[in-house]
Amino acid sequence: MPEFLPTVTEPGLAAINAIRQPSFDSQWLTARKIKVEKKGSPARYTDLRPEDWEDNPTVLIADSWSVGKGRLKEVARGLYEDGRRVIIADPSKYEYPRPKIPWSERREQIKAAATNAGEWLKTAKDSTKECLKEFALKVRDNAKMTVAGERPPRPQPTWDDEYLRIKTALTNGGRRLKAALSNAGARMKTAIAERRARTKTLPEDLHPVVAGQVEALIDIIDDSCLEQVEIVSDSTGSLATLIAAQRRPELFNKLVLAMPAGAFEVSVESLLKRFRPKLGQRLTKDADNPKVNQPINLGSLIYALKQPFKSYRDIETITSARARKALADLSKREDIKVAVLQANSNLILPPEDIERSISTRRGDRDSKGRWRKSGELLVDAYSILIDRRAGHYDFVVNPKDSTAAVLDILKHM
Repeated sequence: MPEFLPTVTEPGLAAINAIRQPSFDSQWLTARKIKVEKKGSPARYTDLRPEDWEDNPTVLIADSWSVGKGRLKEVARGLYEDGRRVIIADPSKYEYPRPKIPWSERREQIKAAATNAGEWLKTAKDSTKECLKEFALKVRDNAKMTVAGERPPRPQPTWDDEYLRIKTALTNGGRRLKAALSNAGARMKTAIAERRARTKTLPEDLHPVVAGQVEALIDIIDDSCLEQVEIVSDSTGSLATLIAAQRRPELFNKLVLAMPAGAFEVSVESLLKRFRPKLGQRLTKDADNPKVNQPINLGSLIYALKQPFKSYRDIETITSARARKALADLSKREDIKVAVLQANSNLILPPEDIERSISTRRGDRDSKGRWRKSGELLVDAYSILIDRRAGHYDFVVNPKDSTAAVLDILKHM
């Protein structure tokens, strides 16, 4: 009996599979943000699935505040081409909400902005410089206010702070030593009591944006029916990742904290430095990323510059999360692996600072309240992008190498 159907060759099968499974670019263009089914949760995410994605662990990407999925396109592409199902969390719903503007009014705003782009940029730079001059921050001390406003809270003392105070008292004379020791004891007693109260649950005074991101990550994982997820976080997304893993450790398998800003106490000093007046002299270049010679993103600073005192409180409230406590709790678990990926020229959190932050200090305790030896690593892997030009935003300007480093960590950790 003659066969009327043509024989399908191997190239033909490849073509059929290509039709069956859209390419990354086509999925990226057509993918819509999925809203979780949990009632009252505004969490949304993008789900990209390559062919045979079931054979590889799913990767969840948690980026920094107010970052859309467009910034993560090339990172998602690298993970997608590795055969990973990629889920991108959308944290923008937990950022400072913007009022809805009718399209007709927005269209007029766009036209006006396009017409006066040069003048607007000059005005924005001048306004930025003025704000920076008005708001002069002194790192390691209270804010020196030159305009009327609420006095920001004093940072909680650490062991290093008290050591410096006692050392200063010894240098200046024994008459001040007794008072310094007495004050140090009272301050540290209060600080330790507060730290012990904040263990495995979200602290009540945790910043609502951070708390919202933590809830969003957990809601997205539950909505996607994921188990033992591998998560890649960038910048301030690392803070929410650590707290979410501490709260629901059974959901996570591997954590890669890439260029983690705000995740450790030592980074607060570097973050505060960005608001100092000397930054006004470097507006023409990106001080955080020396790899590219581009204007600083004024849009990302406009909130902080217009409301400097609230920005200071936001940064101070980040420390209430006690991310190092979360990292210490996770380091004792055998079912969760934590890695840190750092950039060689990361000015927000330099490598020498992160190396001190991922090790135990005197006075640290484990999840059961036992004292720990100082100098123990709190992470399972620590890698540095050795390119001397690699900066804090290396995921954006050099996503290929950064994603390759992340995949290498996930496969060998």
